[in-house]
Amino acid sequence: MGRKVRVEDLFTLSFVSDPQISPDGERVAFVVTTIDQKSLEYVSRIYMASTDGRQPARQFTSGPKSDRHPRWSPDGKMLAFLSERDKDKKAQIYVMDVAGGEARRVTDQDGGVSGFDWAPDSQGFVYQARVLDDTGPDADFLREWYAREKNGDTGKGSGDKPPLPEVRVFDRIRYKANGIGQWDGRRSQIFVISLEGGAARQITSGPYDHTSPRWSPDGKWIAFVADRDPEADYRTVSDIWVVPPTGGEPRRLTASLGPSHNPVFSPNGRYIAYLGHTNPEPAGMSSNTRVWIVDVNQGEPRLLTADFDANAGHSVGSDMRSEAGPVGPFWAPDGRSIYFLSTIGPSTHVHRVTVPGQGTGEVTQVTAGERDIFGFTLAARTGDMALAVTNPLLPGDVFFLPADGVQERRLSAVNDNWLAELDLSRPEPFNFTGADGWSIQGFIMKPPGFEEGRRYPAVLEVHGGPHSAYGHAFFLEFQLLAAAGFVVLYTNPRGSDGYGEAFRAAVINDWGGKDYEDLMAGVDALCRLPFIDTERLGVLGGSYGGFMTNWIVGHTNRFRAAVTQRSISNLVSMFGTSDIGYFFNVHHLSGALPWSDPKVYEYRSPLTYVANVTTPIMIIHSDQDLRCPFEQAEQFFVALRQLRKTARLVRFAGENHELSRSGKPKNRAERLRQILSWMTVYLGEGSSAEGRSDGAR
Repeated sequence: MGRKVRVEDLFTLSFVSDPQISPDGERVAFVVTTIDQKSLEYVSRIYMASTDGRQPARQFTSGPKSDRHPRWSPDGKMLAFLSERDKDKKAQIYVMDVAGGEARRVTDQDGGVSGFDWAPDSQGFVYQARVLDDTGPDADFLREWYAREKNGDTGKGSGDKPPLPEVRVFDRIRYKANGIGQWDGRRSQIFVISLEGGAARQITSGPYDHTSPRWSPDGKWIAFVADRDPEADYRTVSDIWVVPPTGGEPRRLTASLGPSHNPVFSPNGRYIAYLGHTNPEPAGMSSNTRVWIVDVNQGEPRLLTADFDANAGHSVGSDMRSEAGPVGPFWAPDGRSIYFLSTIGPSTHVHRVTVPGQGTGEVTQVTAGERDIFGFTLAARTGDMALAVTNPLLPGDVFFLPADGVQERRLSAVNDNWLAELDLSRPEPFNFTGADGWSIQGFIMKPPGFEEGRRYPAVLEVHGGPHSAYGHAFFLEFQLLAAAGFVVLYTNPRGSDGYGEAFRAAVINDWGGKDYEDLMAGVDALCRLPFIDTERLGVLGGSYGGFMTNWIVGHTNRFRAAVTQRSISNLVSMFGTSDIGYFFNVHHLSGALPWSDPKVYEYRSPLTYVANVTTPIMIIHSDQDLRCPFEQAEQFFVALRQLRKTARLVRFAGENHELSRSGKPKNRAERLRQILSWMTVYLGEGSSAEGRSDGAR
């Protein structure tokens, strides 16, 4: 039997992402992110493996900090990637021969490059980069600022240059974004550049963001995503556009009915496949994302997955990912079908939809098993696949699946030495009946070395979103709680992804309603198990899960400890302080606005019920969180302390909403220590021979 997992293990883990299979299906490039043991900073490098298993995964790049976004040239002879290895420390496009050698820098883009695609002849690139929007109210100020920054002047002034004022002027409502900060005056534009480098040509312009550029197989078009409407900041809409690589007036292919994204040309260049939905009522933003195609010449979108009641994309949460992986769509080499990821229940798998001459297609699940595929790509010539895979006992590795679906092969084993040391908890299915008789899916994790006849404290984990899911993925936080002697319960109440559009949309205008009933029904079912000490229950969650934690402790005293993270306490102030509050809150409250329906916002805000709280609660929040701003934590904490409640505020400086997933390693570790400490203090350690069995209070 191995040892128990420790917080410090975080620093030794490796994280795989972005598996990219070569056009001939013979090799896979992927990113491995590790934590430097001296600086405790992330380092990302690209690895390469042969799909026949003859060449084990080996390191392909050796940049000093971040090599990522590997992309094969269409002829399969080169690999391009983004790297921050030169003096400007901005991500630029680099190219290496597949045989190896020195990386050659292609771009010299001010501010760096954030995404790119190869030209079909392998002789150039289309890429996106942020450039100054000349229509902004302080464009002149920012132009001067960026010019000085490029020359090493921070704005404090030098020589005949006076210091610049520390002021920004905004006139757009979407003036900030979590993980980015305040709008820097730049917009994403599309550029074209030769493989040999030199001057890049900007082919889009205007006060709009243009993203996800893709080059057509015949070289005639560049597809991209944008909302080029003056009301763009107020909408959750984006369209697929095309423009010639020489530039010109873009042409819109979709109808501005909802979000459209991830455009990919068919092998013959006639169609573009993309993901999106049309914001139909009543689901609105909670609608399933579906697979569409549009004729490049005629601009007539066609929905292929109308009869498939699932979300196209990836929704299963984990704290073991360095970045989101590619989810599709990808065309089959013959152009007769399209592949994409979809979360069904607790698993995410590759699915295929046929492309008939007209009407909708037939959807088939391609991969199987109790696991979560969090990224994949398809070989352009062969249809073979590279998969990024996790399960509850595997943090993540890369696999190869031949086009015939036979003999799947594992290509990496980045954490096997670590896993061999451990005694991990294996999740067990735990399904129960929620509100309205709905079947709710969940899992429990018992402590390693579990003993029959003993009673254990238990904690309820609540996921964020609400449109995400817990499932067959590795979760270090859960393993640490189990190792500390707690039974861990995690569930997918209504609002979770993976169970159909009606299930997703059931939380609209009902946060804290039947979703709360679902969670409490899960706790009731848990407490009927003979090994649960019903007097020692804890609850914790983040984001929407933080909202639910705040709501729970304001509506029941059955929990002895709570940890709320990046939480929501006051929907009124969140409306104006969150980067998404002015449209996200309105959607989830069925169109209500704080000034026209104040009672709705008051009723759904956990702060309203703060006087009812008796549970000792730790509030963990990042001071740069712009999704659920820090003031949400402050309001709840100050109210609790004013009422002389037991509460502790843990503030992480310089972190944002993504602390638990991609925050600085030392801060991620400290967050885990704080959680374990709080639960241990108030729930005690390990198991007890004595315990009540009369249910929860």
